[in-house]
Formats: sequence, structure tokens, C-alpha cells
Amino acid sequence: MCYAIAATLSILSPYLEGLLIFVIFCAIGAAYIKWPRIWQALRFPCNSSWPIFPAVVRRQLVRSRWGRGKWIYQVELGYDYQVGGEYYSGYYKGDLYLSEAEADAVIEQYPVGTALQARVHPRKPEVSVLCL
Repeated sequence: MCYAIAATLSILSPYLEGLLIFVIFCAIGAAYIKWPRIWQALRFPCNSSWPIFPAVVRRQLVRSRWGRGKWIYQVELGYDYQVGGEYYSGYYKGDLYLSEAEADAVIEQYPVGTALQARVHPRKPEVSVLCL
């Protein structure tokens, strides 16, 4: 009986190894695509407690670059906000997209002049995170 289990595992082993490699590559791919958001969460871990201020989109852009054998597109938004009578500017780099149409669809949601909210560091008002 033990021999039968060992034989079954040896037959399934290449399949399981292939499946494991596939899952790992999918996880790495997802992390690569979502890296801007992951980096933002790591860089500003406590921003959920920061006060919220009104912000206005002033600039929008879709950047493209060649990477890993295909074009990759990233949405970038520039925004302005006011804290204590002083004006500040922030910069948002969004997720990575594999098609320009996907990136353009995101840009269309936030035309110049769109009112949004930004979380602002309580002691450093020049540091902010756009709330999307």
C-alpha cells in the first residue's frame, strides 16, 4: 500500500511541480502589475489616520514603456491641495496596465479639474496620498 501511494505521488509530482511554478509566476506577475499600490502602502503605512483635504486634478498623463517584451502603461495624476492657507502639489502614479485602452479608461475617470480627496501627513503637509 505504501508503494502504491509513493508511485502515485511520483506520477503526480511533475504535475504538482508545474502547477506550483505556474502559481508562483502568477503571484510575481500580479505583484509586478500592482507594485505602485503595494509600494504606496509600504511607504505610507499609517496614512488611513491622516486628515483628509480636498484636492483637484491639475495634470494627467499615461506613460508607456517597453518592458519584458511588451508595452506597459501607467496612469499618472498631478493634483493640488491646500492646508492651512498654503498650497501644495502631489503626484500619483497608478497601477500598471498591459493595454493603453485600460490606462486611458482610468484617465477618463479623472479629467483635469476633478475634485478628489488627499490624505495629508499631519506634521509634513507636503506629503500626501491621493484617495481614489
